[in-house]
Amino acid sequence: MVLISLCALLQQAAAQPLPSLFSSRLPMYPEKARLARITGTVKLWFTVGSDGKVTHAEIISGHPILATAALECVRSWEFRVDGPLSNKYETEFVYGIGEQEKSGNPKLTVTLIDAARVEVNSEYYEKPIY
Repeated sequence: MVLISLCALLQQAAAQPLPSLFSSRLPMYPEKARLARITGTVKLWFTVGSDGKVTHAEIISGHPILATAALECVRSWEFRVDGPLSNKYETEFVYGIGEQEKSGNPKLTVTLIDAARVEVNSEYYEKPIY
């Protein structure tokens, strides 16, 4: 009976949607990771205080260079809080690199539909060998 109640409670917490993201620092693609062409997914969890600010955040998984950048971004998040908050929320940052057509500053594209998933894409210029 206790196990069933615990499972139901966990399902309710997991089903609670993220509060609405109000403010965020722009996610960055770490230069060291871009030059080494490191890509991948970083998973983090975080808690939100009654003032809407992230009170605690930790890395679940991901490459250390990318994870540090994602963690710094999550710590800057502020949410609109309209009701009761879950104990923990999870998010993932997906880092990717595309080919840059010509030399110069690489383009950075950030896609954030909600705080559950953030896509950060940059470019890398491969100098032609003649």
